[in-house]
Amino acid sequence: MRGFGQGMFGRGRGGGRGRGHGPKGCSDGECCARRRRALHGMTPGESAIITELPCQGKHRKRLISLGMLPGTRVTCVRTNGKSGLCVRIDRSEFCIDSSLAEQIQVGGSI
Repeated sequence: MRGFGQGMFGRGRGGGRGRGHGPKGCSDGECCARRRRALHGMTPGESAIITELPCQGKHRKRLISLGMLPGTRVTCVRTNGKSGLCVRIDRSEFCIDSSLAEQIQVGGSI
């Protein structure tokens, strides 16, 4: 008997080879790369998961202190045109400059 969340072969959700999702058991491979996009491309009301935080130094430290970590759900509250966008993480809302938002990768719209 399979437990909760077990796939067809008992290797986790998504079936395949048990290494991730999709029929081939993608493990952050090409099917994930197609779904990945910049945080800056989100529309108001849309939610996604942060997949990559490539910025370095003080910007990275600041984003991490705000709770912006890979695997965290982020919701776009509003866009400010070319100047940036406002996002919500848990119960906090803050605005991010567009140049920084273009570096942050999200995927898997919720």
